[in-house]
Amino acid sequence: MRIEAALPRLSNSRSRSRPELGVALLFGLLLALAVPPCRAGTTSGVTVVYAREFAAANGIYTLPENTITRSVGVIRGFAADFFIDVTLGNGATFASGGLPASGNLTLTTAAGGSVAVTLVSGASDGSSAAAYFVDVVSSFTGFPTFTLTTTGWKVRDTANVLGGSGAITISVTMRDSASGNRIDIGADTIDWLRSAVALGTPVVVPTTATVDGRSGSTKFVASPPDTETQDKG
Repeated sequence: MRIEAALPRLSNSRSRSRPELGVALLFGLLLALAVPPCRAGTTSGVTVVYAREFAAANGIYTLPENTITRSVGVIRGFAADFFIDVTLGNGATFASGGLPASGNLTLTTAAGGSVAVTLVSGASDGSSAAAYFVDVVSSFTGFPTFTLTTTGWKVRDTANVLGGSGAITISVTMRDSASGNRIDIGADTIDWLRSAVALGTPVVVPTTATVDGRSGSTKFVASPPDTETQDKG
């Protein structure tokens, strides 16, 4: 009798390995590692309020101590330079005697990197925008923060927006220096200058008084603690 060992056979229905899937997964993993993390950038600051009674067309407002913060949502590498643009809204312009300067924009949260900042355009009397060039000297390892100091800036309200209870806005945005394309788009604009009524309508508060009529006089009679010559409340 002939005895043969039963050998397993592969059927045509058995799934086979797909090497191209492994290559695709590896490529996707490498791509994810190559792309730096990002989030939406944010511009924030405190709104400055002026008295509405003194507002006028072409009125010039001098900023008190004030700063605006730009929280960057992208991580830029060495030499990945960019611009930070500052734009006034609702017809407002910069005014001479208090124009933006290079030293107004500083890196306040370094996130492992370092930069050199230069004011390159705008920021002149009658203009509504200023552009800062940010030279990335060393790569960031996290999300940096820039602070724009606007103390002493002068802003001209050409259309008397503040007199009409409106707001002058300011936008702080970013764009790539090589392509000019916007980057780090997020919450870029805030209400910067507003107005409020500072003087209320006078109100007469009724009180009572005693008149000396017995002696034919019409003078008021003092009640303690007042005297005939002093009102002590």
